[in-house]
Amino acid sequence: MKVQFRYLSHKATIVLLLCFLMVLPAVSAWATFISPKRVMIETRERTASLTILNTSEYPLVYRFAWENRAQNAEGKVVLLEEGATSPGYNPLNGMVQFSPRQVILKPKEHQKIRFLVRRPADLAEGEYHSHFLIKTEPIGDEKPVEQPTSNQKISGILRVKANVSIPVFLRHGKTNVDFTLQEARLFNKEGVNYVHVKTANNSTRSVYLKSELDCKAADGTVTTTLIQSVKLYAEAPGTDNQFSIPKTFTLDKCTSLDFKLSGTDDFEHQHKVLATIPVTR
Repeated sequence: MKVQFRYLSHKATIVLLLCFLMVLPAVSAWATFISPKRVMIETRERTASLTILNTSEYPLVYRFAWENRAQNAEGKVVLLEEGATSPGYNPLNGMVQFSPRQVILKPKEHQKIRFLVRRPADLAEGEYHSHFLIKTEPIGDEKPVEQPTSNQKISGILRVKANVSIPVFLRHGKTNVDFTLQEARLFNKEGVNYVHVKTANNSTRSVYLKSELDCKAADGTVTTTLIQSVKLYAEAPGTDNQFSIPKTFTLDKCTSLDFKLSGTDDFEHQHKVLATIPVTR
């Protein structure tokens, strides 16, 4: 199975990297702090911004570009090849320009990236989104890692190149959040409890959600545990997720168990419970 093979290959790569780092005296990651983690441009708004900070110990070159990522029928956000489309997905299509195009930042230096919106007069109502790609490259002389002899440890500096992309959402006209929870089922795998959750989505705007379990005991007390967050993009027909339950969360005393989703940073739905469903066992 391809998914299993990729998982095993990825796991093997991590193990090899950890073994390498155990004998490496100095490791320098090309770290970047980004705020906010996603950009929301609402109707009537024409500008937006985000800030990047070079948190590494080296000067870095940052180059920026757009890329299109859409959420598919399995609920996975996938990178689309140039010119490719996905059902229901509306990219920004050049309606948002950014400045600067690239920048060099010294250690602990920051830069604000500005977005300028140009909506066509005949733009249809709805949500448009693309991902803002931040590509990081080093500058200056690179010293290769020395090859160790049989009695030496590896010396030098390992610099990890990292590209990051964050979603930028542009909303125009009336949009709404409209999804339902279809199933929440408890199961156990290798000693770990999970909740399998399915949603059906008819939203015309994307929403980020907080997932929680409510356990009601016989004495009336309710215990809540936070599981993983959920992203639900407007183009997705639904999601199919498996959430692991922390081992510290005891289910033995639960007379009833509910799964619920609440809004996070969406200004219309922040901290509001948007959907609840009983968990079957």
